[in-house]
Amino acid sequence: MSCDHGSLLLAAAFFGLPKWRKNNVAINGDKTVNFIKSVNACVKIGLLCQFNCPNVTICSDFIKHSLFQTSMDMEKIKVLFVCMGNICRSPTAEGVFTKLIKEQGVDAYFAVDSAGTHAHHVGDAPDLRAQKAALDRGIELMHLRARKVVMGDFEDFDFLLAMDDDNYSILIDACPEQHKDKIKYFLEYAPHLNVREVPDPYYGGKYGFEKVLDMVEEASAGFLKTLQETGAIKWQ
Repeated sequence: MSCDHGSLLLAAAFFGLPKWRKNNVAINGDKTVNFIKSVNACVKIGLLCQFNCPNVTICSDFIKHSLFQTSMDMEKIKVLFVCMGNICRSPTAEGVFTKLIKEQGVDAYFAVDSAGTHAHHVGDAPDLRAQKAALDRGIELMHLRARKVVMGDFEDFDFLLAMDDDNYSILIDACPEQHKDKIKYFLEYAPHLNVREVPDPYYGGKYGFEKVLDMVEEASAGFLKTLQETGAIKWQ
């Protein structure tokens, strides 16, 4: 079953912002529920229907542009961390960087998100091993939900930080020419590591997730330092 896209646009505009909760969503108005059906996940930016809806990317893109613009303050530096499935590396990077900017007192300058280039895990929480490794360092990931990169991300975000060659290439190939300069390797900001890719820990053991955390922490610190040095943000 699929959603009626035009009706969804009308309903979303009429009923206004939905009430977001940690792991699900309450929609204002029966008509909206009829159009969106049984929404079973909050995917941070966008709605995920339980049905295999051909308009899910379009609807997600529309909702992100129309209903969530208030949370994507145009004065903020908008950062999107990208890996393949958005359940290991990129949510880890989102969590690490979010923790860092809060500790430094500059979180008001940022809007931070993560996404995957593939839709295999859309709506899923981060891998339990990634959650455990992060929590051991005081980083909470369990509230995050995977989503796929959408075309609007290339316009909305100032930085799209890829974890490896494959995902960098996918982003470059999909990105409009005028926004390609926004796409970078995340580890560009940790040149002392002498590597370009954050390895995928999915098929590895605990050590793989610890290694990812180590690399992501280094790159996060380097990224924030670069923004400070270029004058994009000022310390409070």
